[in-house]
Amino acid sequence: MNTHSYSSHTETSHPDGIAAVITTGDDLETVLTNPATYRMRGVVLVAPAALQRMEHIGLTATAIYNPFGPTVETLSLASFNGAWEEGRTVLLRRRLHPFSAPYIQVISEIDCAAGGWHAHLATVIALYLGDNGTSEASRGWSQPVHHHPPSGVLITEFGATWREQIGTGLAWAFRRCDRRLNEEIDRIAACGADFREQALHELHSVIGGRPGSAGPGRSGPTAARRETPCTVAADPGRLQEISRYTPSLAFTTWWDLVTTAAYQDALHQQLPAAWYGAVRHIPGIAARAASFDPIATVLGTAAPGGTGTSATDTSATDTPATDSAINDEFTAWWKLFAPHRSVH
Repeated sequence: MNTHSYSSHTETSHPDGIAAVITTGDDLETVLTNPATYRMRGVVLVAPAALQRMEHIGLTATAIYNPFGPTVETLSLASFNGAWEEGRTVLLRRRLHPFSAPYIQVISEIDCAAGGWHAHLATVIALYLGDNGTSEASRGWSQPVHHHPPSGVLITEFGATWREQIGTGLAWAFRRCDRRLNEEIDRIAACGADFREQALHELHSVIGGRPGSAGPGRSGPTAARRETPCTVAADPGRLQEISRYTPSLAFTTWWDLVTTAAYQDALHQQLPAAWYGAVRHIPGIAARAASFDPIATVLGTAAPGGTGTSATDTSATDTPATDSAINDEFTAWWKLFAPHRSVH
């Protein structure tokens, strides 16, 4: 595995929907060895400072590229000690947006020392993406991964092992999104892999009253699962339901377009410029946004006085330096998701 270093447990009361916030390896050990204690309480989150002390392997990322700042969702493996076959390895979801506080969620433990762990991870990926990242216990805090199809999908060289399950999960999540998928296909046909042009094309279409553009295409209601995201079970029945779905022509056409090597490379290269541009457009807004985010408060990333902190700076103030730290943090994380050049 190609790894990357992104740089006594006390029971704590958290708001409804948050089971625990991981700040140390001991915290994670406690949660994973006592799943019944935390099950049904909600999601397990990771504090940004703790994320930097972990080793990471990027699997897949999706991005929505628009003029108002990109939204990025990533799935990665993480371990506090990098001992993938000995320590506690977890699958993480991280959501990033220039104007929002960080959201880092533990989806499931992946025991890399156990036989069949590749198959277990495949199941978890398909179930998680297919059910769109919500659960009965955490619906108020664990927001859907995708409201509509993203501008692109990145699959790393390591993540390519689970390409089929990534596609299976997304096909199920977007099974009621053919209209939006066809709009994405038309946008790619008009603009190619120029994501700035794609964003402008989308903006002009909305302003011009695109037919059927009453709102973003949304996947249907996700089926509630009894288990929380931190303990996603390898449910054969649920996986069969997702796997038996035959993707629509709209999905397969879109999937074939966005998983070409050239398209993935373009997305990976161009998105940082959109991120930096959004942050520079309104200096300090990322910090102010974090201060109003309840998740930021729980994670300890919202500072008094209307400022917030990035994962790389625990004493950030509402200054351009804060925005520079946010850019640096994004760059470091985004490097984990360089696409595999022979995916398609």
